[in-house]
Amino acid sequence: MTKKRDMLPEEIQMRFLKRLEHFISNGYALQDALEAIAWDKDLADISSHFLFRLKEGERLELIFEETKFHSSVSAFLSFIHSNSNLREAIKKCIEVMEQRFNTMKKLKLIIRYPLMLLFFFSLILFFINYHVLPAFQSLFLTSSQALTTITVVKWIMDFLQFSLIFCSILLLGLTILWNYYSKKMPIEEQVKVTQRVPLYRHYLRIQTSFQFATHFSSLLKAGLSLKEILYELSNQQRLPIISYYATLLINNLEHGFHISNLLREFPLIEEQLAIIFQKNATTDVLERDLTLYSDMLLEEMERMTIKIITVIQPIFYIILGIFIIFIYLSLMWPMFQLMNTF
Repeated sequence: MTKKRDMLPEEIQMRFLKRLEHFISNGYALQDALEAIAWDKDLADISSHFLFRLKEGERLELIFEETKFHSSVSAFLSFIHSNSNLREAIKKCIEVMEQRFNTMKKLKLIIRYPLMLLFFFSLILFFINYHVLPAFQSLFLTSSQALTTITVVKWIMDFLQFSLIFCSILLLGLTILWNYYSKKMPIEEQVKVTQRVPLYRHYLRIQTSFQFATHFSSLLKAGLSLKEILYELSNQQRLPIISYYATLLINNLEHGFHISNLLREFPLIEEQLAIIFQKNATTDVLERDLTLYSDMLLEEMERMTIKIITVIQPIFYIILGIFIIFIYLSLMWPMFQLMNTF
């Protein structure tokens, strides 16, 4: 378990988390739960590594990172040293991971077949452009109309291929540049950049509000004060936007501002979250409302991703339809024009 590994398979991650939550719910201590998980041969090595590293004094969320669980798991469990309710934290992890994995599974199923067809028809277009159309140009020299049509079709295909290659290289280059410079870019600059991307901005606002509500409610349940919670959120590094916003809240609360007014100024925080803080005066009611609101945001993220997926599939089939019609016309239209010359 000490060598570098790829990300654990999704099924293994979910099975481990569900077993851990199940044993802890039935009264097992963490060490006893990990020993019981080892009854499953597929999870025995992972469980042994957890036990070994815990005996060395390593923190739980860091062990999840070492064993290549999804980053969301370590982000949720990074507050365990403050919030002693391990079972609820793992349960929330399971909900988030199931939503994420199920969405990705649906996306892969929906786009797999259209992508295969798109790749297949792209090869056909490439073959037509570089083999069939040049042969047509030699064959239809006697028909000026057919020759003109073939020349136009070949120009369109060359343009489409150049555009596709250019866009792919541009997208790859922008991705590499963003991954490189975002690590050096201050978090306030990252927030300014991401909030300018229309679709992603809306999803990121819901995700950030979900993370803030979830961790704030869990720390409230652990008995921490508002100031202590904000210091916990600002000191962690796994959720940089939350850390940045928590730091801003600490600095401005010291000047007498109310947290609800400050939250309204954050572009990546939902308005409803500020309203919840404004109307709740007691800790118990605030913790309850934040928990329920985070559950609602999780459902909203799932609905949003499913909606995007259902839009992607028709777009793929429309593009495929255009490809098929274009292939048919590029082959048949010059022949029709040649026939009309006789």
